[in-house]
Amino acid sequence: MVPEASCPWTGNVDKELVCTHKHVDEEFVYKVNDLVYIDNIVEKDLILLLQNQSILAVMQYCPELEDHRESIYDCLRRSTSNKKSAKKMRRSRLHVVEVLGYNTYTAGDTEGKHYWLVQMARGTEWGVNGVGKVMIQISRKEDKSLFVSALYPKVGLSEA
Repeated sequence: MVPEASCPWTGNVDKELVCTHKHVDEEFVYKVNDLVYIDNIVEKDLILLLQNQSILAVMQYCPELEDHRESIYDCLRRSTSNKKSAKKMRRSRLHVVEVLGYNTYTAGDTEGKHYWLVQMARGTEWGVNGVGKVMIQISRKEDKSLFVSALYPKVGLSEA
């Protein structure tokens, strides 16, 4: 994304615009003020962000993600002992998902399994109607988060 100030073209909200959606007669519109990139994932911070909006996350990808359906996804591959090859493997196997929320599955488990609700570009055939569950770090015990980075817009009101 490019900041609006550096873009040579501008537009106006046209109140006479014919649209099938109900038009809101407000003098303000939402505007993306900044795009925030998070490199070091702290999942507690992501939970706080999800109180207001969904976010994009880059996650570790394993082949079993392709056929994932109802269970909670937890990539079975672990990092190799060679740090350089482990970093290269993580970079080559990444996938972007939209994080919609989080929840806890408690049936038959005293601690519960915490998971993210995510959507990816696989359509409604993936997960359940296009939404899947990805294990949150706290439920992965000693393993790191499956998310390696995240991205979200900072939005604000702007005059129309």
